[in-house]
Amino acid sequence: MLPVEPVPSTKFGVSLNLRLAISRDGRRLAYVSERPDKTTTIFLRQLASPETVAVPGTEGATTVFF
Repeated sequence: MLPVEPVPSTKFGVSLNLRLAISRDGRRLAYVSERPDKTTTIFLRQLASPETVAVPGTEGATTVFF
């Protein structure tokens, strides 16, 4: 996975439960956001780390789950 900063966005709207997921163990957060080129991608963050990474192969994603 490559470190890529997502574009700050509040486009979750009413579908927040489909665009944001927390792992069962509470250690990871995954969410759908836009890259600078406006392509949606799933981003993953270990909550013990400040680094967010884009998950390869998830371009165009609209939902996320664990």
